[in-house]
Amino acid sequence: MAGEVSGRGWKQERSRKSSMTNNKSTTWEEKMAEKERLMKAKALANELKAIQDAEKEKKREARAQKLKKREESMIARGELVKKNVKNKKVKLSIAKRRRMKQYAKAINSVEWSK
Repeated sequence: MAGEVSGRGWKQERSRKSSMTNNKSTTWEEKMAEKERLMKAKALANELKAIQDAEKEKKREARAQKLKKREESMIARGELVKKNVKNKKVKLSIAKRRRMKQYAKAINSVEWSK
């Protein structure tokens, strides 16, 4: 008898079941089925979010490749002078990038006219 009482697994199981079925209209099986359904719905939501994140990452990489190609073509045409900047982690706004490109064009045109 002492071994049976010390773990009290039977008591925990009974209290767990009774707390989940305190509403008299639902049975233990119905509660478990509802819990399983909610877990499946959550798993599907997580899977959908993972797919959306992967698509966002693909778009981000494609955008980066496009900008890189555009920059390389501008350098090849001589429209942009690339300067060495060591790991400058500054995010520039689109308008500021546009102004910088225009400034680079102006500098290049002045250098070519000399």
